[in-house]
Amino acid sequence: MGDAMILRRGGTGGEPVRLLTVSSAAALPNTAQDNTLALVTTQTPGAVQLSHTAPAAPAAGDVWIMTSVSGDHLLQVGRKNLLNTCLVRGYQYLGGAWTVKDLYLRSGGAWRNMYTYLYSRGAEFVTAHGMSSMLGDTSSQISMQPDYFDAIVLATANNWKGCWWEAMDYTPFVTLRLIISTPAATLSLGYGDASHIITTLPASQQEAQVDVNITNLNVTTKLWIGRITAAADTFRVFEAYVL
Repeated sequence: MGDAMILRRGGTGGEPVRLLTVSSAAALPNTAQDNTLALVTTQTPGAVQLSHTAPAAPAAGDVWIMTSVSGDHLLQVGRKNLLNTCLVRGYQYLGGAWTVKDLYLRSGGAWRNMYTYLYSRGAEFVTAHGMSSMLGDTSSQISMQPDYFDAIVLATANNWKGCWWEAMDYTPFVTLRLIISTPAATLSLGYGDASHIITTLPASQQEAQVDVNITNLNVTTKLWIGRITAAADTFRVFEAYVL
């Protein structure tokens, strides 16, 4: 586990923010103080900056903590909370590019990751709907369970079946991460309508992590997962979040 400091800019009497580096989420220490950041990386960090925009002229290993004026993840900087800022995600400069890294904030005695959730093991943050046609809302096509939900894909010749989420702004995000089980056939993931397919999700996955690049999805829209199939089947969603 590594340790670095984010130095304050100007002024006196403030306190730096502590940044730890860990090799995996499982290595996060249970004794860290609130307001501590942890970046999951095996590369030694260089300069660490809090900034809304990417720092200029970075060197290999530098860390950029992207911030925002609003959000769910509040970081308090300086003695007596001199400055409050909201965290979006963490990057490290590797191979000549800013690379997304898992970032955690210690708050209330627990580690909170900097993901924005659509759904997480029974907790619904963005409403999910069953889909019997493209973005049609059919409650019988979705089955909510305590730790997951099933999207029921009925046999049909020409209508998309699956699930979709209410619209949200995906502009700040680069990756959609799914923990999902899929049938013995591929699924499509898209936005808006059937003409906007982003990718194909692999078949026969069992509670597997699938990452989808949404770097260019700079829009407020509805995401959907589904397929047109001659045979009924079901897929299962455990988690869906963006980072």
